[in-house]
Amino acid sequence: MFDLSMQSALDIFCYVLVLIYGLALSADLSTGGYVSRQQKYLLTLLCLLFLLMQGLGLVLLGERAVKQLYPLVTHVPLVLILILFMKKSVGVAIVSTCTAYLCCQPPRWGRIAVEALTQSTLAAELVYILLMPVMYYLLRRFFVAAAYNTMTSSTAALLLFGSLPTQEQLDEVYNGTAVPTMDKE
Repeated sequence: MFDLSMQSALDIFCYVLVLIYGLALSADLSTGGYVSRQQKYLLTLLCLLFLLMQGLGLVLLGERAVKQLYPLVTHVPLVLILILFMKKSVGVAIVSTCTAYLCCQPPRWGRIAVEALTQSTLAAELVYILLMPVMYYLLRRFFVAAAYNTMTSSTAALLLFGSLPTQEQLDEVYNGTAVPTMDKE
């Protein structure tokens, strides 16, 4: 059954935050940071749809099942949206999504470090919440355009650029740690 404790509410907030972060960063990476108003509207609707689907899944199937289905119900539809509606190539869509996923890890590492140092889950979650917008700003400011230019310069560069996040993501799916939030290590 679904637990409505303060910790669960904080976990859900972090989950929503990382979903927004990942969708926005994937769109930025696939466009070089130039997301049109219409694309932003589409991504907002997509985010709401993902939250509805995952919320229903949480209530009906439980947290574990939602975690296991996360790549299927979030990453695959996002790649399809980037291809079908934002007119990105399959390679750019996949690499943008996987790279955005990989970029979710530094705030997570900060959370893990704070929890290890303070033995406080609350402090760790608060640091995670604070690191997400800071990391997004830094990536948007210093990484997105360079990543886009690299991804779109040639097929070889796209494959090379995409190999690291794709391998990282596959490793985490295989090891059962594929969801960047709602998990405690």
